[in-house]
Amino acid sequence: MAARFPLVINTTTVQELQSGDTLSLTSPTLVTPILGTPTSGTLTSCTGLPISTGVSGLGTSVATFLATPSSANLASCLTDETGTGANVFATSPTLTSATITSLIETKTAPTISSGTLTLNCALGNVFHVSLNAAITTLTISNIPTTGSAFGITLAFTMDGTARAVTWGAAIKWASGGTAPTLTSTNNKVDIFCLTTWDGGTTWFAMVGGQNF
Repeated sequence: MAARFPLVINTTTVQELQSGDTLSLTSPTLVTPILGTPTSGTLTSCTGLPISTGVSGLGTSVATFLATPSSANLASCLTDETGTGANVFATSPTLTSATITSLIETKTAPTISSGTLTLNCALGNVFHVSLNAAITTLTISNIPTTGSAFGITLAFTMDGTARAVTWGAAIKWASGGTAPTLTSTNNKVDIFCLTTWDGGTTWFAMVGGQNF
């Protein structure tokens, strides 16, 4: 192998590197080096890596979205989106000319405990109750914020015994304010609809149908 001679510049010795040599300077500055494929490294302090040309493995149009994160660019990245338009993140968004093709209401089946029936609106807004006792206390919890119109459907399946419901002062009935008498025939169903727009301070109630 050819001999190597040190080059002395301002008292600093620079050794010419040959293939296979190790660079052991503490903080060298390499001008336009070709690094090849390093076996390891930490790039914490590196900057200037272009997403569009410097990162591999990104999905179609992902680099475009990262550079300009718009609704349209996000949609172009997705493969299972429905519809078009801008993303909606507001708590109470205004949707213009929206078409809702299917609206499924969640049904729950709360039970009566010691005469108390609790309708938890966080679990749904359709309640199916199998009557096995009189309801002396009816509680409706987790009602949406005041100012939002909200309705629930309450269905009772009878057990063959005449049962009474204490509806409470917040529930107002039409036809003179008299609550209906429940059907007592076994396995028959009575359905009631309740609506509020003041957060549950007042519920307007009506009979959806009885003795089904």
